[in-house]
Amino acid sequence: QMSGRAGRRGIDSTGIVIFRMERKAQPEQIKAMVIGAADNLTSSFHLSYNMVLNCLRLETADVEFLIGKSFHTYQAERSAPELDKRREALEAQVAQAAAGLEHADL
Repeated sequence: QMSGRAGRRGIDSTGIVIFRMERKAQPEQIKAMVIGAADNLTSSFHLSYNMVLNCLRLETADVEFLIGKSFHTYQAERSAPELDKRREALEAQVAQAAAGLEHADL
């Protein structure tokens, strides 16, 4: 991770990174870091009983708000349209296969 979050999720389309080299690096390495593809991030958020109990212990804590603002929820909501398209395509394949079975002599 070169810079952490350089912008506000869902608000900023770009961010600013200040890169300070502490050792000698080859120009190719620097170019790869600056303009290379970003690593995929996958949330490892898991709601546990302890987390819920700790939130309930604090009167101002809102568990639903916490979950709604988590990176895991953001990723799930962002991937939902693509997953819906994939589900619809698979359902269409199942329907085609079922229609083929109805017409087949068994």
